[in-house]
Amino acid sequence: MNVIICCSSGMSSSVLAKRTQVVANEQSIPLHFQAMDFAMLDRYLDQVDLVLLGPHLKYKLEPLQKQATPSTKIVVIDKAIYRTFSGQELLNQILSLKLDFTETKEMKQQDSQQESEEKGWTNQSPFKSYFTPEMLEALRWKR
Repeated sequence: MNVIICCSSGMSSSVLAKRTQVVANEQSIPLHFQAMDFAMLDRYLDQVDLVLLGPHLKYKLEPLQKQATPSTKIVVIDKAIYRTFSGQELLNQILSLKLDFTETKEMKQQDSQQESEEKGWTNQSPFKSYFTPEMLEALRWKR
C-alpha cells in the first residue's frame, strides 16, 4: 500500500515517514511511505492509497477529499503523534483505520493492464489501451 505523509515543506513528514517505514518493515506490514510537501501532492494524489496530512493542514482535508478518487483515503495525523515523531504510534493510527492491505492501486493497475493485453489492446501509443493494434495500423500515415 502506498502512503504519502504530507506537511507544509516536507521536512517533518520526511522524518516521520522514515521512522514509520522502519517500524512497518520490522513488523512485515506491506506499506511504502513517501514524504512530500503539500504543493506536490496534486501530482501524486491518484497514485496512492492513503494520504496522511500533518495536523496543521487539517483545513485542506475537505478540498482534498473532493479532489481525490473514492478509493484514496485521506486522514489527518494525530497532533500527539506528529509532535513526538513516533513511527510506532503513526503505524498504530494507520492500522486503526482498518484498511484493506491486500488490494492496492498498483495491483488494480496491473489487473487493468493484464485485461488490456488479453483483449489485444496496445500500450505502445499515446492512446494507451483505447485502440486495438488493427485500428492503430489503419490510422498510421502511409508514405
